[in-house]
Amino acid sequence: MTKPENSPKLWTAAFVVLLTANMLYLFGVFMMSPTVPLFVMYLGHEELAGAVAASFTAAAIVMRLLSPLVLRKLGKKKMLRISVALSLVVTAALGLADSMTGVFLLRMAQGVSFGLVSTISTALAVDFLPTLRQGEGMSYFGMGTTVMVAVAPTLGLFLSRTSGFQIMFLVASAGQILALLSLLFFRPPRGPGQAVAQPEEPKQNIFRSSFEPTLMLQCILLVFFGIGRSAEQNLLPLLAEVRGIDLALYFILQTAVSFCTKFFAGRLYDSKGRELCILIGCAALFIALIIMSLSYTLAVVLLAGFFAGLGVGFLQPSMQTWALTSVEQKKRSVASATYFNAYDVGMTLGALVLGAVPFVFGFSVTFQAAAAAMVIFAAVYLISLHKAKSRK
Repeated sequence: MTKPENSPKLWTAAFVVLLTANMLYLFGVFMMSPTVPLFVMYLGHEELAGAVAASFTAAAIVMRLLSPLVLRKLGKKKMLRISVALSLVVTAALGLADSMTGVFLLRMAQGVSFGLVSTISTALAVDFLPTLRQGEGMSYFGMGTTVMVAVAPTLGLFLSRTSGFQIMFLVASAGQILALLSLLFFRPPRGPGQAVAQPEEPKQNIFRSSFEPTLMLQCILLVFFGIGRSAEQNLLPLLAEVRGIDLALYFILQTAVSFCTKFFAGRLYDSKGRELCILIGCAALFIALIIMSLSYTLAVVLLAGFFAGLGVGFLQPSMQTWALTSVEQKKRSVASATYFNAYDVGMTLGALVLGAVPFVFGFSVTFQAAAAAMVIFAAVYLISLHKAKSRK
């Protein structure tokens, strides 16, 4: 199908700059996802790796709750630059940290930055994308994130092993510098075909501006989804280090499978409904976590990566679409904040609850416990489907 001749322009200079800056920022952040737990192990406190990860996501949640107040004072564009600058300072300082107190404080500050950048960059993109092409534009924006999920962790692991943590943090800082420089050229367009800015809404309390109560079921499911993914993101690097497995290929395979899955998962969602997509994703992530509990070789880890990519590829877009289409259009920004906060609550709980388990019961039990979270996810969802059918 060809695009109408009068179709509004998508690839404006502002969109390209914002997409580039967001990818460069995420490059630095995602480099540290698998390497900060290893850095904590390097400092001799591997039992605190989960707590450090929890401090990052908890700070991000708090800042998403506070973001409406902050943005009313400073505005989106200015606050985005400040947040990226904060991340740059924190990333550089992490390379010099020699105590767990310093690591905790710096990782929390980085969570503050991430909570703001993830909220503001998405909101800015929606603000100035052409109204008729917002779905397409945000799809490309999300693909930029997917690419960084594959590239950045792989490079971070490679640099930390071959050149040391300080060089890795230096390269991550370089990504933040380039992101900040890119934002100096960011000028949101104000032309025909762009989304019209909505009048400022009346001030609300922090909770109501970041939580949509009609999405309670989705929130419960997202918490268990986050717990399952927390084990993969925060504890798999530790398992691989202890068992001598190189995770570089894991991140590439997992992201590639997730990326490809999203293309047909969306069509399946539209043709067969969300129920099938969500249950397939839940089952695939459960299988991935069980395989991780048995991982002693690279081949087994890669098999887990395939199923993890399949699970994430089905679950993430299905849950997000379900959340956003369950509310009125004017409430979608709140629904989006609700989605990310519920997921991050699960990530935080997973990091805190599961973080110390490997050092008491071993990694196998840890990943089996994470898999149990996906069993609860499936049970809650199936019960909700049964209740919905019985009411008809």
